[in-house]
Amino acid sequence: MKKYVKLYDVTALFPIWFLLLMPNTWIFLIATQFILASFVLLGGLKYMGYDDVSSVWKKSIIWNTLYGFIGYPITCGILFSTQFISETMPKGEWLIENLTIPIATNPYSHLTSAIFIIAVVAFSAFICYIMNRFFSFRKTNLSKAQVNRLSIYLAIITAPYIAMTPSITLYNSIL
Repeated sequence: MKKYVKLYDVTALFPIWFLLLMPNTWIFLIATQFILASFVLLGGLKYMGYDDVSSVWKKSIIWNTLYGFIGYPITCGILFSTQFISETMPKGEWLIENLTIPIATNPYSHLTSAIFIIAVVAFSAFICYIMNRFFSFRKTNLSKAQVNRLSIYLAIITAPYIAMTPSITLYNSIL
C-alpha cells in the first residue's frame, strides 16, 4: 500500500506566514512590541514607586523589546513542529486528529490542543521572564525584587497571545 503525505494548513502560526508574505510588517510588530514593553516598564516602575524611571527605561528598553519579541519565534517553532507528526508514529493518528489539525485551525476545538497551545505560550512567557530577569536590568540600580516584579509584568503582558487566535476566524472573515 502506498503511503501518502498529508499537508495541513499551518496558518495558525500567524507571525511566521504573515511576516514572510508581508515583510514590512516586521517594522509594525517591532514598533508595537517596543510601545507595549515601554508601557509595561514605565507603568511597572511607577506602580512600584521607583523614582528614576527614565534612566531604567533608557538602559533596558531595547533588551525588553528584544526578549519580548523572542517569544514569537519560539512559539511558532514549537507549534510548527507539531505539523510534522506522522501517522506512522506511535499514537500518530490520535495526535494528528487531536493536536495537529486543531492547532492549525481552532486550538479550542479539542482539549488536548487547547492545553498544548496554552502551555506553549506560557513557556514562551517563561523564557521572556528568564531573559529579562537575568539580562535586561543588569545596568540598572534596581533591587532583585524590583527586577523580578518587572520581569514578571513583562513576561505576562507581552506573551505571544496572538498564537492562541484560531485561524478559522481568519478564514471566516475573508470568505
